[in-house]
This record gives sequence, C-alpha cells and structure tokens, in this order.
Amino acid sequence: MIDKDTICTAFESAVAGIIPAYLAEAETDSYPFLVYNYTATPILSKDGPIGLEAYLTASIVADDFDTAEADAGLVAAAVRQNMTEYGLVPQTISRDCIDGVWQIDLTWTVRQHTIPEDEDNNENNTQS
Repeated sequence: MIDKDTICTAFESAVAGIIPAYLAEAETDSYPFLVYNYTATPILSKDGPIGLEAYLTASIVADDFDTAEADAGLVAAAVRQNMTEYGLVPQTISRDCIDGVWQIDLTWTVRQHTIPEDEDNNENNTQS
C-alpha cells in the first residue's frame, strides 16, 4: 500500500516550481497558491480490510481566472507525467469565484487493494 507521506512527497515534487503548495492549510497571503489534502478510506470485506480508496485533492487559488486556469492545467499535467506509478485517476474539476478570488479544485482517486486468495477457488484445487 502507498502511504500518505509517499503520496504527499511525490505530489509536492511534481508541482515544485509551478506553484507554492501547502498541505491542508495555506501558509501565505499572496496569490497564487495551492492547498492539497490526501484522505483514505479502508476497503472492507467480510474478512476485514483489503485495501484503501484514497483521494488527493488540490485547490489552486488565484486572484484572476487566467492564472488559476493555467496553473490548474500545469498541475494536472505534472501529476499525469510524474506520478504514473501511483495509479492516480483524475476524477473531478470544479471552478468557483468568491469576491474576485478564483479556486479550481482538482481531485484524483487511487484505489489500492489486494485480492485475498480464496482457497476454495485455487486453480490447483480441481475436482474430478
């Protein structure tokens, strides 16, 4: 399984040089910036947890639409190019403007799971 620190470090490396990125809370008052979060929910079976469904959400915040849109495009391309080994799948893009400040949210999903071996359906168990 891929842990939160691994995903967050890879994400920060992917967007470095594009836009200042902060985990959970912005540590700046100047635009543009990016705030991201990583959340994971266990995938449960009758035998217990078999994996995680994880979400990486990035919010690009800028004081004009063109900057927000351009930075969102660069972030999406950087994730697509630099984080392929993590299986991130783009899910949603939303745009919002409040008091002249634009926020574009990008969300990726990565489903991580293991398939438990079913001894009753093992190829080597054949009945005549």
